[in-house]
Amino acid sequence: MSGGTDIEARIDSYLHYGYVPDTERSGLLFDPHPDGAHDGLPMAELVREGVRLLKSAVEQCDCAGKTCLVPLSGGLDSRGVAAALAETEMRFRTVTFGTPGTYDFDLGRQVALALGVQPELLDLTQVPIRTDRLVSAVLKGGRWTGAFDVFYNRAAVHCLGDDVLVVSGFKGGYAPSVDRSKDDGGWRSSLREFAAGQRYARSTLLTRPGYDPTSCLPPEPMAPQLGYAEQLYSGVRLPCYTAPILFDSELQYCTPLMDRNWVNLILTAPAEGQARIRLYEAILVAGWPKAFAIPAKNASRASIASAPAIRRAARRLARARRGFRTAALRLAPWMGLPANRETNYIDYAWAIRAHDTVRKAVEECVADLERRRILDWVSPAEILHRHLTRRADHSDALAVLVGLEVNLKAEEESRT
Repeated sequence: MSGGTDIEARIDSYLHYGYVPDTERSGLLFDPHPDGAHDGLPMAELVREGVRLLKSAVEQCDCAGKTCLVPLSGGLDSRGVAAALAETEMRFRTVTFGTPGTYDFDLGRQVALALGVQPELLDLTQVPIRTDRLVSAVLKGGRWTGAFDVFYNRAAVHCLGDDVLVVSGFKGGYAPSVDRSKDDGGWRSSLREFAAGQRYARSTLLTRPGYDPTSCLPPEPMAPQLGYAEQLYSGVRLPCYTAPILFDSELQYCTPLMDRNWVNLILTAPAEGQARIRLYEAILVAGWPKAFAIPAKNASRASIASAPAIRRAARRLARARRGFRTAALRLAPWMGLPANRETNYIDYAWAIRAHDTVRKAVEECVADLERRRILDWVSPAEILHRHLTRRADHSDALAVLVGLEVNLKAEEESRT
């Protein structure tokens, strides 16, 4: 960091977004210039070509004697990569990590077994956390993003040691569905909408009075051929938030879904509506029907091969469950509820209260942050107290505050 102004700007951005959308990392991770090779092709041909291209992209992963490791969740992207990899002669393993009973954990295991792979399972509720381990994880390529998420991803990809090639389902940025009609409001309007949607802590306001969260975003559009929302999702959130969480600087990665030919085909479908989602799902179902007959987290626990009526019913049921849970927690935050099956990684609200090592790390980081006296407009200690006494669910705010302290410690360590 160059000085006080720089660190203050990073703190302000981090308190709002839970990551820092800085110019060093912002930018599209894929070429947004489709070559037109697939223009005008009927849907059936696009699907056949998509299957061929994804298989080809996976086959180009060079294990070079290493074991390929696929972090396998309950979603679509990692499943597609694993299913294509299962058709090659490359040795590979999968690792599924999270909380038993959640969709990511249970469905990831189910998919691995269906592909004939014995999965590595990492129950994150059994993984001890210490502040120094959070700092160490952040220093391995995960600076200024979610410290807990970085830590858990590093623990998962190192489960078989360091001599692996991680084959990731990371998509690099092309948004599956956007509404380009909102571009009529102009770039500034899109910046405000993006900033509002990306605010991480919803339970309480963490930013200093008068802070403008658009001040750290690109002042001009980055790729005129893409919609404004797609540019911000692809050029800010994914390179500044998602990629640093997923990619450990000490390991090698292969990202088939960032293959240029594959991206060109997907971008052939218009961004508006559900066209890209329909094309993507059709390719996956056509290429690997067995793997995608299994329910998916993205499809509200239905299979993407299911009839539209079944998927609509699954979405309605999922919305009802989320609504009930939200209302119950709002009206009675002290009430204990079972783990949310849609949880990624771990239920932080529960872990901060009941997981010994998580609670200790949070208490330590909050105390250290208080001693810095850099947040005179908000009290981290009071937020933690309210959470521990079940007066509110401040797990989102505490994740940001802990991440802030961990990243400040990482900055100090990197300068020594």
